[in-house]
Amino acid sequence: MNRGPSSVPGSASQGGALSNSALRGAVDLSALAERAARAAKAQTAAAGSDPSGQEPVASSYAVDVNDAGFEQFMQLSGQVICLAGFYADQIPGSREIIDELVPHINALGGRVALGRVRAEDAPGVFQAFQLKTAPAAVALIKGQPVPIFQGTPPSDWDAIFTQLIALGDEHGVTQTIPGSPSQPAAEAESELSPQEQAAVDALERQDYSAAQKAYREILASSPADVHAKRGLLNAELLERLNGADASSVRARAAEDADDLAAHLSVADLDFFNGYVEDAFTRLIRFVAFHGGDEREAARRRLVDLFDLAGAEHPAVPEARKKLAAALF
Repeated sequence: MNRGPSSVPGSASQGGALSNSALRGAVDLSALAERAARAAKAQTAAAGSDPSGQEPVASSYAVDVNDAGFEQFMQLSGQVICLAGFYADQIPGSREIIDELVPHINALGGRVALGRVRAEDAPGVFQAFQLKTAPAAVALIKGQPVPIFQGTPPSDWDAIFTQLIALGDEHGVTQTIPGSPSQPAAEAESELSPQEQAAVDALERQDYSAAQKAYREILASSPADVHAKRGLLNAELLERLNGADASSVRARAAEDADDLAAHLSVADLDFFNGYVEDAFTRLIRFVAFHGGDEREAARRRLVDLFDLAGAEHPAVPEARKKLAAALF
């Protein structure tokens, strides 16, 4: 199966790609939107505090990314199309060119996330992409780089985004970041309960146990809270994947069709790297050919992934039918 998108037709190509070893885990889309809203509020309150003296254009779909945060941005590209926009303080006008992308991103309503990458904050990312100058932009779809431009931006961004969305549809990257760019950042933040805020903060610092505790507190008082249930499942999955050796578990699963732990881990990896149908198919196959406690464990994990994907995901209804057939 060819899982890697290529360059957008008509875009300027460039060398360099990040290793697939960076593709681990996933991020909570609502957490991203909430983090962006808080960042926008902080930027508004502290205008002029940035070393460049410029205030970034606010958007619920745009975040500022440094070396430490770029892996999480890569992970996000398994769920939504990501666009990394690179600029440098030492190159006049490069930041303004990246900020000009924000209205386009807002108009897409969450289909695309913009990560603004400042050279002074992310030298490692610039080196990984072998960038020679700024501004530059590289799209990410399931962790695979799609070069857009370096130096001179394209004149027709609408055409570029149309092609990127088509690539995302082709490779199953079809989710949308919740939130609205027109919603005031303070209002978006005020809607979070203390437990929700604690969960979001814990996810951001990768304290998945604390995030689970916060989501369980919400569910204890509001058992029907779908967002909290998904948040809990997401935090549990991130904890399972934290530090996972993907090559090792994939090799174990390939060598032993009966290794439950390996197949569960591979399904987790596939799911959050965007290969949702592959994850479902693997677990349905395990359920079909095994019995007892192992069968039940695979079924429970599959149901959790159904809930995490959501009933609106196009792969879920068909996978539920296949699971029913495997069980009965």
